Amino acid sequence: MSPRLAALLLALSCSVVCAAAPRAHAATGEPRDPLAAMLHRIDAFLHRGEADGVTRDPRSLQNPPEEIRLSVVPQLLAYCELHRVYPSVAHYEDIVARADFLTRHFETITSRTAADGMLGYALLSAYEITGDPRYWMPAATIVRRSLELRGFGLKLNWGLMAALALAKYHQLGGDPLALARAREIVRGVALSQNADGGLPHLCEGSKDVHYTAWMSMELIQLYQLLSDPLIPRMLIGTYGFMRGRVGADGVTRYEDPPELGLAGYFYSPANGCRGDYDTRGWVNELGYQAILFDHFADARYRAVMGRLLRLEDHGSFPDKWGCLPEPDDPIYPWAGATRSVIRTSVVFWSLAALYADREKRGPARYLDAQVAAALPEGSAEVGETVSAIEALGGGFPFSPGGVFLGEAVPDTVPDTVPAPPPAAEVSARRGEALLSSAIPSGAAGEQGLSLALLGPGPARGTAAIRFSLSEQDQVSLRIYDVAGRGVRELWRGAAGPGEHHVVWDGRDDAGRGAPSGLYFVRLATRGGARSARLLWLR
Repeated sequence: MSPRLAALLLALSCSVVCAAAPRAHAATGEPRDPLAAMLHRIDAFLHRGEADGVTRDPRSLQNPPEEIRLSVVPQLLAYCELHRVYPSVAHYEDIVARADFLTRHFETITSRTAADGMLGYALLSAYEITGDPRYWMPAATIVRRSLELRGFGLKLNWGLMAALALAKYHQLGGDPLALARAREIVRGVALSQNADGGLPHLCEGSKDVHYTAWMSMELIQLYQLLSDPLIPRMLIGTYGFMRGRVGADGVTRYEDPPELGLAGYFYSPANGCRGDYDTRGWVNELGYQAILFDHFADARYRAVMGRLLRLEDHGSFPDKWGCLPEPDDPIYPWAGATRSVIRTSVVFWSLAALYADREKRGPARYLDAQVAAALPEGSAEVGETVSAIEALGGGFPFSPGGVFLGEAVPDTVPDTVPAPPPAAEVSARRGEALLSSAIPSGAAGEQGLSLALLGPGPARGTAAIRFSLSEQDQVSLRIYDVAGRGVRELWRGAAGPGEHHVVWDGRDDAGRGAPSGLYFVRLATRGGARSARLLWLR
């Protein structure tokens, strides 16, 4: 065992608490998390500037596909994430308005590159929630175009955008070709990952903090669709790389002091990728960092959120926090706004995705900087890093043995866009995805975690639920419908060791009676999760 891993385990044997924050919750003493309030303020800012159901950046940026991809598309994805966690009429209307706009302007906002995958992913997410076939057809067109792309056209971050659309398309319709191509893209990105865990942008081997953070968010989203074992291993690397670039105070370092007269640079143009632009200081990078650090329960999450709070202006954010380009730089028109719709929209999506990701995983215990620093760094110690993060109860069911290389992808691409799958089939797939996402990394006996329904099924009148813990933990117990929407929260907070009994009266969070049908009961703790089916009759 290495000295660094030994230090980690020693630190874990003590009582680990959350990192210090400026303010604490009066009742519990826990640091106050600004996430929910920030999402609310961003939502209010976007609605203040809304016209014809969407919020666009008022600047003339001369690139409609890029402007829409950085404004309306992430807004749609954010509202889809929020609606999955807490369905509401307001979120539904925001989804429909933005999906309608994207559908009406489809031909003028597509670039016919892999970057359109983000648009396809958003429209498929809208179809998943609304069942409206108008959103399926253009998204399926993007999927078909993505299947036709080859080589460099499917590399790195734009390739991962295409993979999101392909994986979502497979999840909803069961298309094996889309699944195989999505896995092929993941495999290609894994081969491009640098030895230090970072991911390049345009040039192989270049070191870029911003795009490593962005691709980390894409990979977290993809894992929820693919469960490909390559993804956790890649994220271990990106997490290690980003820990080396972001301090405990949340400040990002894009270069290291010179050694032997040579400085180390971590943005593309300074380390050999001359055709790339300066990626330092973009505010949306903080949103990507937040979801990555939160996913690994690293207290840098709180520091990064503190930086976002200081940059926020009534729910809006500037383009950059520093490193502004010169006025003659082609990127200047995109970098000078103090209240940027495009930057705010991307932050909105990343924080909404974080919020939904956290709901799936259950409550987290953040590690202070000293404990996090004891984690091994670099791909050379990836086995130790996997074991260490497993011990921390990270967001993935890690499986360090074996790497999935995927199957060969056929060259045949369908000539026509297939019709959307039936709504009932989509709901069933969403429910099965929710159920499978509750499978923990270890066996039940190892975690001392169990969940069971009491009495014969189907349940009528009330449903009795029993769960047990081997030690005190933070618990989330929720009822979901087959579409994966939250119905009723039965328990949130601390629970002691032993058995606990909860009764569901068949009502949702608003007090309305739930209709007859199949539901899922999901128990999530910091150490794992369990799920069970519940057939309910009114």
